[in-house]
Amino acid sequence: MRKIIEIFKNDVKNLIKSKIAVIIILGICFIPGIYAWLNIISNWGPYDNTGNLPIAIVNKDEGTTILGENVNIGKEMEESLKSNTAMKWIFTDEDNARLNVDNSKYYGAIVIPQDFSKNISTIIENDTLKKPTFDFYVNNKKNPIAPIIVNKAVGTIQNSVNQSFVNTVIYKTMSKVENIDVITKSNQTTEDLIEKLSDAKLRIEELRFILKTADSATTTTSKSLSAIRKLLPTLSDVTSTTKEGINDMKNAAKSFEETYDNIEKDVSLIIDDAETVISESLDVINQTNSSNITEKFNNTSEKLDKLLVVLKRLNSILSSINNVADLSGLQNIENKVSEHITKIEEIQNLLANVTDGVNNLENIKGKINELNDNILSLKTEYQNTVKNDLSNLYTGASSAINNAADVIINFNVSLDNVDSSMQYMINALENGGQLTENIDVVLVNFEKDIDKIIDVVKEAKKSEIYENVVNILNNNPQDVADFLSTPVDTNEIDIYKIDTYGSKMAPFYSILACWVGCTILTAIVKINLKETEITKNAKHYQKFFGRFMLFGLLALIQGLVIGIGDLFLQVQTVNSALFLITLMLSSVVFVLIIYSLAVAFGKVGQALSIVIMVLQVAGSGGTFPIELVPRPFQILQPYMPFYPAMGATRETIGGFYENDYMIYILILLCHIIIPLILGLVISKHTNNVKKKMEKELHETDVIE
Repeated sequence: MRKIIEIFKNDVKNLIKSKIAVIIILGICFIPGIYAWLNIISNWGPYDNTGNLPIAIVNKDEGTTILGENVNIGKEMEESLKSNTAMKWIFTDEDNARLNVDNSKYYGAIVIPQDFSKNISTIIENDTLKKPTFDFYVNNKKNPIAPIIVNKAVGTIQNSVNQSFVNTVIYKTMSKVENIDVITKSNQTTEDLIEKLSDAKLRIEELRFILKTADSATTTTSKSLSAIRKLLPTLSDVTSTTKEGINDMKNAAKSFEETYDNIEKDVSLIIDDAETVISESLDVINQTNSSNITEKFNNTSEKLDKLLVVLKRLNSILSSINNVADLSGLQNIENKVSEHITKIEEIQNLLANVTDGVNNLENIKGKINELNDNILSLKTEYQNTVKNDLSNLYTGASSAINNAADVIINFNVSLDNVDSSMQYMINALENGGQLTENIDVVLVNFEKDIDKIIDVVKEAKKSEIYENVVNILNNNPQDVADFLSTPVDTNEIDIYKIDTYGSKMAPFYSILACWVGCTILTAIVKINLKETEITKNAKHYQKFFGRFMLFGLLALIQGLVIGIGDLFLQVQTVNSALFLITLMLSSVVFVLIIYSLAVAFGKVGQALSIVIMVLQVAGSGGTFPIELVPRPFQILQPYMPFYPAMGATRETIGGFYENDYMIYILILLCHIIIPLILGLVISKHTNNVKKKMEKELHETDVIE
């Protein structure tokens, strides 16, 4: 150890003798930092400046008429973009737009065709749908990243147009819809139908009484039959009236079909929303510990507030349906939703008390886990029971109405036959006794048919849920339109929030600068020791570590300078001290790798260090996610020194997760094993080959 320190002291002494050498060494210490800082600054906030990217807008849309009103989607989009600063929108004609995209003055151009609005209107005004499209020209030559940014902006515009269209059409449609009147009318029609059928049954009983009287007095048979024939038109009027009622009910059922579908979808979406929100709450509370309890409790409370709104809305819809349709499963789900709301309010009370939060943490986690299970169970129960019951309600009502119509038709046919029979009976008065008996049989069958009709219509009355549908349709059309145009809102929650893009890129550029600095060190500072009195009797390992101490010291300084400069640029960190230590340690490990390659293989080893750097730049996951790069790089990444170095640096910038930082540091330290074997063992066997190769290179007078 004494000899190693002696060699190190001699190297330092020789360096400080020359002012030029000191200046060069200082430059070597700062050049890697300058490289890192310039890259970080240039990437500090590129996405904040997308408003400088010129995009041409060409609006040729001639507009159209939708539900009696003039609509020009292209014009609406143009007006909205005038106040949009996401891009530098330039409104021009098509020829000028195409010219400037071709000559790379504009990054892209959007051309809205003449029939854009007209094609949109085909969804509600034509039998044949024609999907509207607009052309988007993008210049991929000018810059590789700009087309990606521009495409995302165009996608946002497309979504905005879609939402605007859905909102407009649904609002105008609901404002003019007459389905509510039809459904309301069908309720009264059903009552009238039952009343008239009951009256018809009483009239048939009167007919049977008259026939029995005629049987006892043949002389009065003719008069009785005349009375019967006078009553038959009344029955015909009744059946005619009931047919009209049945037709009204069929029209109502047909109008109700789409509304029923919307109810079912709304309930399913709300239950899915509840499942998503409780899952997010569970994720947040599981990340809670004593150091972040206030923040996590507030986040969890916000999630539960959202869940309360979702469940209360669900309860409102279920209550409306239950007021009309008596379903045991529906009532059970409504009761469970009420219980969940109570449990959420209990959890909110626990979250409000941060002082006892640590003590109540496990209790809160348990309650949220239990609530999560209950929400999943609620979803399963709805899909397995109530969803099918609602479907059966609609199917039963529709089937009952159709059956009633069929019975009415058969009733009319029979009534026509009776009228013909009456005429025949009058002509055959001498057979009055037998005739009366036959008519009585026919009228008994009439009574049975009417009983069937009454039963079918009453069953339909029990099955209908029209009042609930009316309640839903009575909602504000604008609110319904807004909901259906954007049924899902997103709430982005940043995990390990990093404020600037420059801070996000700092791990990659800082670690890369460390490697670049170490490469420069080995290129300028001599690897091999000169034979002197100090080194004459030194062993191989003493020479190795003696010169490495100088490289290690300079690498530490490089890492420190890079880290301090990053902090001066206000790169975000959660632990500045560990941030600096990580960069310094990374520099020492990197310089050992490069130094050992140079000791073992000379110039070839230095060249290999550059190849390793290039591989790491391409496949370490520093810029693009590792999953996006070719498979060979994905396989190599865990074995690259950049991987643990950047991982540990990211922990100090974005935040720590369990023991990940220490794991990365241990992996980084493992990278010194192979270099030590190269420098202490393999270099002994390659020394003669290395000297011979260096001698030949020196003789060329071209390569040092």
